[in-house]
Amino acid sequence: MDNVSHHHGDDHHHMHLEAGSNTPASKEEAEVLLHYMVHHNASHLAELEDLGEYFHSCGMEELHILLHKAADFYAEGNQILDQALSRLHVE
Repeated sequence: MDNVSHHHGDDHHHMHLEAGSNTPASKEEAEVLLHYMVHHNASHLAELEDLGEYFHSCGMEELHILLHKAADFYAEGNQILDQALSRLHVE
């Protein structure tokens, strides 16, 4: 599989397709990448929720509400990606 992994300063790992490649080379590579994205996105969702709770604890209710809304959209998008992954397993 030709994908590129790297770390960002925020201490979590990222995986992308090889530079210049917009499509996976195989169904297996697509499945691995989609699986990675679903699970990686879940960690970002948790970070959004934690950040929202921080704003709540600081009395910054407007920011808390905005982060909660963003987390809801993030969760919905991740559920759709998970459905796609499930369907990929079936095919």
